[in-house]
Amino acid sequence: MKLKHQNLESFTDRSKNAMYKSWHIPNEIITAYNDLILKTFVHDINAAISFTEFPGETSNIPRYFDLESIDVTLKFCQYEYGDVNCVVWDAAIVLAKYLENLFVQKKETFESKTVIELGSGLGCVGLTAACFGGIVTLTDLSENVQQLKQNIDENKHFLKGKAQSITLKWGTTFESEPFDFLLMADCIYYPEVIEALVKTMIELTTPNTVILISQELRETEKQKNTWKMFIDLLTEYFTLSYIPEEEQHPIYRSSDIVLINAKKKK
Repeated sequence: MKLKHQNLESFTDRSKNAMYKSWHIPNEIITAYNDLILKTFVHDINAAISFTEFPGETSNIPRYFDLESIDVTLKFCQYEYGDVNCVVWDAAIVLAKYLENLFVQKKETFESKTVIELGSGLGCVGLTAACFGGIVTLTDLSENVQQLKQNIDENKHFLKGKAQSITLKWGTTFESEPFDFLLMADCIYYPEVIEALVKTMIELTTPNTVILISQELRETEKQKNTWKMFIDLLTEYFTLSYIPEEEQHPIYRSSDIVLINAKKKK
């Protein structure tokens, strides 16, 4: 499967310039409506790619991700079957596009900065930071590190910075200096690892570390309770600021995905 919205910009332009002759509708309403339709369209494409089943196939399923600001298309190898780390999730896309916003606003945001991504999965967020100049450590459980290495190798020619993948089990000791950035997308899923995750976040950060958390808010009672457990524990050690949608990417954002900027308390 090779699905990619190559003509997204031209689609947007054509949509916004469409002629509405039947009614006298103000241009700002037309623009807002078209933006909403396009946002829903792209969200549905992302969901379709993430959850499409391919009966009888066990091979890698490529997923493409565009960074328009640097004219780069990253390629990720997804898997038909697996745990939460087998596809690029929407929350990862929202966070990666927010990183692109930060880069566009200030080109040196990630230049030579140390970055760690927790629960990297396929590495979409961490590799995005590496494309913008970050010195990135992508982490996950041991069974997923080879998959991370594969995606790093697939995209290494795009990296302005550096990227490496290592095994990190939350709650275990990790020998490292504190990082400039800590990134995590859709890591809040299993309640039994929440305490270990927060412990790791405390060990890897200082009050100067920029911590960005992206999470899809799911509607099951278990997931609601798990998210509350995480936030309650996190706020004991960190100050949280929710990033409003208007400060996120104009298309790659969603009301059911939260973006949080956390600061470690002194």
